[in-house]
Amino acid sequence: MRGFSVRNERGIALVIAIVALVIIGAIVAGTFFISTIEQRTAGNTVTSAQALQAAEAGNQAAIAFWSPTANSLANGDSLVLSQGTLGGSSATYQATIYRLNSAEYLIRSVGTMGGTVQAVGSLLKLNIVRPGANAAVTSFGSVRVAGNSTIDGNDNVPAGWSCSSAANRTGIRTHGTVTTVGNATTVTGSPATVQHDSSFDTTVVSGPFNQLKALATITVGSAGSTYNPPGNTPLPTTTTVNSSTVCNVSSTTNWGEPRRSGTYVPQCISYFPVVYVAGSVNLPANSRGQGILLVQEDASIAGGFEWTGLIIVHGQVTSTGTGAKITGAMMSMNDANVGDIDTFSGNPTVLYSRCAVDAVLQNAGIARPMLARSWTQLY
Repeated sequence: MRGFSVRNERGIALVIAIVALVIIGAIVAGTFFISTIEQRTAGNTVTSAQALQAAEAGNQAAIAFWSPTANSLANGDSLVLSQGTLGGSSATYQATIYRLNSAEYLIRSVGTMGGTVQAVGSLLKLNIVRPGANAAVTSFGSVRVAGNSTIDGNDNVPAGWSCSSAANRTGIRTHGTVTTVGNATTVTGSPATVQHDSSFDTTVVSGPFNQLKALATITVGSAGSTYNPPGNTPLPTTTTVNSSTVCNVSSTTNWGEPRRSGTYVPQCISYFPVVYVAGSVNLPANSRGQGILLVQEDASIAGGFEWTGLIIVHGQVTSTGTGAKITGAMMSMNDANVGDIDTFSGNPTVLYSRCAVDAVLQNAGIARPMLARSWTQLY
């Protein structure tokens, strides 16, 4: 019988080499596959993180640059804000404000990066400045009423405005005295006047003045000088955007539209600016506006000027001429440096209106995150 020959083992080294190459190749391929997966996972993690950062940026932008338009939303309505980009990347965000009720909002911000989507939400509460405007005229200094002037603390609803009446208030409330000159002057309210009000200190006026000053949407004039609005302004004006006629909110001489019928600009009836005059101001005849008017020094109101809302003057108020009409409330501090007597002569009319005051203060409100559990990641 023939024995086993060593020569039959020829080629075994080649087989072993081939098998080894296959194994090594499989290991290399596996390692490459795992590395690719890890790289993709890391990339997805980075992309997801950037999308989340974009969503957070949109949420913070909506809070920091709160849109007054959101203040006029009806309960259940929403406002889509302009799309933004996360700095240093191509990630984008889109924030939407939802009004939940009269005081609360939800912000839903969606961040997108390379097909990855993340969303965050925040609950906010509307913070509104509440000045003690409980009279048609509130003044720390004394008040002089002459001519055919009318100051009425009984609640008045502005013509054409949609709101209900409220409780009647005082005609004139002052830390000083009220002087009427002539039989044609009319001061009414419940009561008509409150003089020598010991509860009245300068913070009643200066407190809300400074709070609202920080919310100013229009700033004109300069300290130590008198601002004279150019031409026959302020008056509501319009502009064209994408073939549509809209209120020209970029104009510093457009202070809103207080009228709701007759000759008026309907595009501006929902525009309630907070106007801050850094010095004194001459408010000209046949001009008008609505919102909150803050005057750092003195205010002179000419006949025919029309304002609906709140006026707070850090100095002295003087009203002369025929036809000036203030509907809402007026407050003045009368610093010793600029005088201590507010004067109403001619036939101006100052009518208290809770509706007007509430409307402009509501519009000037700023929403801020709730103190507890205001933020959450939605997905």
